[in-house]
Amino acid sequence: MSTVAVAAIVAVTTVRYTPTGPTDGGSIVLRSPSYIQLWDWFAATFNGNHIHQIFVIGAVVLLLGATVSAYLNSGLLPTAVLVMGPIFGLFVNRIGTPVPVIDPHEPGLSYAPMTLLDAIVWGGESALFLGLPITILGFTAGAVFRWMLSPRRIAERFESS
Repeated sequence: MSTVAVAAIVAVTTVRYTPTGPTDGGSIVLRSPSYIQLWDWFAATFNGNHIHQIFVIGAVVLLLGATVSAYLNSGLLPTAVLVMGPIFGLFVNRIGTPVPVIDPHEPGLSYAPMTLLDAIVWGGESALFLGLPITILGFTAGAVFRWMLSPRRIAERFESS
């Protein structure tokens, strides 16, 4: 759970400013350019222009972490938090990037910075969508390894032979 809290704190920086326009008394959210860079890498990978290894390595590291966590009998919930925490933090980092906004009072499409609430929802949905398959695969593999490599099972094999 601490991974999620740290990711949210690191990804969000709020600065107060003197109101000069339609945002009277609001705050500006500064964003790091890392999300945009990752999105460009993902688009290039998805289109087949250039496969960036960070996506493959990241998925493999999360899968290995889930497998080791389940092997050490950590349980499904801690394994899920271990896998979904970094994914949540990555997508919460989208805060402040321009997103399309439809205003019912004005025709057309405009752009506004992503709010904190929207970024948290975006991060949660992404963590569930991307992290759940990795969690299930890793937990299943770890539980199978724990069953296969248990000292009791190995001792039973040697006693029977």
